[in-house]
Amino acid sequence: MSSDKNYELYLGVCLKSITENSSKENHYDIYILDDGVSEGTKTHILEFQQANVTISFVDMNPYLRMYDHNIFFTSLQFSIAAYHRLFLPTRNFKIEKS
Repeated sequence: MSSDKNYELYLGVCLKSITENSSKENHYDIYILDDGVSEGTKTHILEFQQANVTISFVDMNPYLRMYDHNIFFTSLQFSIAAYHRLFLPTRNFKIEKS
């Protein structure tokens, strides 16, 4: 998943739905590509973890700093967070473990 401060609410709703509807027979590793999610929201989101659900945050700022932000098209509905998935092939993500 990918989020910034503008989509924190929707991130929480999505994660709540995933955890409530997850199969106890499976394990879910959820990675959030983070571009400014507030610490309070992170704390709340980490409360959704269960025996079969692990949530980790990946700070995207080190990866975004490599590029001039002018190359990313953004608008009110389309933030830089939409481009996070382009960084997925990077093998050196620094994951914040809970």
